[in-house]
Amino acid sequence: MNLRTAIFLMLSLFVTLAFMDKDMDKGKPTYPGFLIWNDGIKETANIQPGSITDNEVKIKYLVGKKVITIKPDKLKSYGYTKKVANNTGENFHYDRLEMPYPAKPFAGNTAMVLREVTGPLTLYSYFVEVRTDRKNPVQHRPHVKTEQGKLIEIHQENFKKELGLLFKDYRALHKRIGTKGFELKNLRRMVRDYNYWKTRGHNGEIYKVSPENWDGENHTSSDE
Repeated sequence: MNLRTAIFLMLSLFVTLAFMDKDMDKGKPTYPGFLIWNDGIKETANIQPGSITDNEVKIKYLVGKKVITIKPDKLKSYGYTKKVANNTGENFHYDRLEMPYPAKPFAGNTAMVLREVTGPLTLYSYFVEVRTDRKNPVQHRPHVKTEQGKLIEIHQENFKKELGLLFKDYRALHKRIGTKGFELKNLRRMVRDYNYWKTRGHNGEIYKVSPENWDGENHTSSDE
């Protein structure tokens, strides 16, 4: 096989794989959602989610029967609703953020990041591919955004310190940080409860559970 033939075969393979990828995209499910462009215009669209990290670095949606792919720098936000059990909907909302490091190798730091909690403190779930870590190749790295716009990564080594600063005014929550039920894995619930106190302004010495966290138990837990 001469060089020209080898190059021709490689190009043919590349084109074939490209068309295969497009065909595979067409077969993937889409969900009703929206796009918010940089000019603030909100457009309804059928969103085609990918992997948990693909959703952060490229956005796919349908125009007619054609799959369009755009990068995060084109949008402010996007989201979609996925039907789950009992015909209820699970909402996914992504905001464009400038992160300290990319979600995937060779990607930029501009990413669409999954918003978990909205309020005075906004909680985001950032997923990062670490291909050198075979045991945990996709890592969840939560970030909290303050009212002043500061983005803080929360991890096992710093969560007591950072949450201590974030929750310092809500004494009933502050004193519980690090105890059972108030650990890093409970971050979403704690942020919701803090936001509930912040917006309602109830007595900061009394712990109250946000209705978003309602699980059938008593909403009020007074400090003894």
